[in-house]
Amino acid sequence: GYEAWNRPPDGLLQYRAGFEQHGQTDLQVFENGLLSTLQWLSGQDRKIVLLGSTPEIGWHVPNALTGKLLRGIEPPANPSYENIHSRIARSRFALLRASEDTGAIFVDGASKYCNDTCKVQINGVPLYSDRDHLTKFGSELFFKDDLSEILVTSTEN
Repeated sequence: GYEAWNRPPDGLLQYRAGFEQHGQTDLQVFENGLLSTLQWLSGQDRKIVLLGSTPEIGWHVPNALTGKLLRGIEPPANPSYENIHSRIARSRFALLRASEDTGAIFVDGASKYCNDTCKVQINGVPLYSDRDHLTKFGSELFFKDDLSEILVTSTEN
């Protein structure tokens, strides 16, 4: 557990009010905090897994699917991968770069259920509990295979 680790240095993945005084953007503050945190964790002999963003749908999935069942109202079109990717590109790039710099494993959530469009349900079962949070079913589908493989690999090493 965390208690058994050495106490992390101050400022790891914490917002530092002084950063904006040095002209850094929110993204730069995030990248610096993330990289500092991952470098510290990698020194603790831990396997690091970064879960990338899942697609944010932009409309309440269960309500829209219920509307279709009860009132015959078609839900909005599933968002395109291009639209989703453009919204998460900066944070995705920051996670990718940090994983490359520290040896962390990056699991890309957005590409998992998006081809041309992003899935919101499978056989009528919603993948989302609202606009952007996965249901338990959705979480298991998004990450189960990737995480199972990572956990098996880590126990073999």
